[in-house]
Amino acid sequence: MSQGSGSLSSLRVLLVDDSQAIQRLMKHILKNLGIDVVTAMDGRQGIAAVLWNQRSKRDFDIIFMDIDMPKMDGHSVTRALRERGHKGPIVALSARGMPFDRQKALDAGCNDYLTKPINRPHLLSVINQFARSTGDAKGN
Repeated sequence: MSQGSGSLSSLRVLLVDDSQAIQRLMKHILKNLGIDVVTAMDGRQGIAAVLWNQRSKRDFDIIFMDIDMPKMDGHSVTRALRERGHKGPIVALSARGMPFDRQKALDAGCNDYLTKPINRPHLLSVINQFARSTGDAKGN
């Protein structure tokens, strides 16, 4: 894991989730990998964080998006971000694990789908996959 964590330390991740427990768990996992983590408690905060970072030329490398949030769900937030030009990876987080739930998230513009409770090896696999793709894009 140390080989992967070296390349991950330059990553900036946005975690949009209304659950403080999920935020604590994800921040713990991601920070132990050396990843810079920004959190948002709801969809509107998530959109604001992405737009502010775009203006600052400091886009997030990966966004983890809770699907089941009050007021503005993750599908709506993802569509709004895509409409505003966000091209980076968005990974849906949901307690629902049915294939149609995954497809609905992908149709909304998510690049991948993780179920809660968080499976650390699967999370690391997804991070490494998108870290390689964002690293390649930055290198071009």
